[in-house]
Amino acid sequence: MGNTINPEYAEFALARLLRPAGDWRRLVRDMAERWPDADPLDHVLALIEAAAAIEQAHAARNHGHEGVVNGYRLAALLSLDLQVMARLGMRCLAASEVIACWQSDGNFLRP
Repeated sequence: MGNTINPEYAEFALARLLRPAGDWRRLVRDMAERWPDADPLDHVLALIEAAAAIEQAHAARNHGHEGVVNGYRLAALLSLDLQVMARLGMRCLAASEVIACWQSDGNFLRP
């Protein structure tokens, strides 16, 4: 992983987190499918960056935005998946490998 991530990742995450309720649920999967060769930790960082941007924008208004919670939630869940994969000895160097892990669990990719 380099010092900077592709800015498209955070822009994509930000746009999705700002959409109406429910659309965020596919965000991590859509990022992995869109950038299958990306380091999945870059996707974690993009989610955190997007959530922090929403949080900062709404802090001046003294109210939160559900995109903040959902962004941090997705970053945490993806991090957990990566930790489990690492502990099981699975490769998790590219988003495509995370998708393969999810596909091996019949319950994970349900609509």
